[in-house]
Amino acid sequence: VWAYDNEEHLCKLENQALTGPIRDIAWDLDSKRLAVVGERADATSPCCRVIQWDTGVTCGDLGQHTRGRATSCDFKPNRPMRIVTSGKDDS
Repeated sequence: VWAYDNEEHLCKLENQALTGPIRDIAWDLDSKRLAVVGERADATSPCCRVIQWDTGVTCGDLGQHTRGRATSCDFKPNRPMRIVTSGKDDS
């Protein structure tokens, strides 16, 4: 995560959220949490994770897609917060 309002674009957070490639990200309505989805490297790691943008602390791991590959995600635009993910495993 980088700052867009600074000409030097200082890095605000550098974190490995997933074990595989990231396919999509989404910000929550408060711009405090970041949902990250992608591929997992092994059967025990998550393919969907929510993190705090400023500290990198994990807020939660989301359910596994059966083939371990999530392709997109988004937050519900109002409270209570919900997250939707999609994948190539028809889930």
